[in-house]
Amino acid sequence: MARGPGRGRGATAGETERKIRVVKRVMLWTTLVNAFFFLVIVVLVLALFRGGA
Repeated sequence: MARGPGRGRGATAGETERKIRVVKRVMLWTTLVNAFFFLVIVVLVLALFRGGA
């Protein structure tokens, strides 16, 4: 029952490399999405302040 990270069936070098590539891609997409949402929130806040002030 003790399944450690990287231990399991078929943890070959190619599989690890593929996992690393997927993780890098996910991190890149997460960063892009976070930046996009941050920009959208900033624009909304600026619009609210401009409209309210």
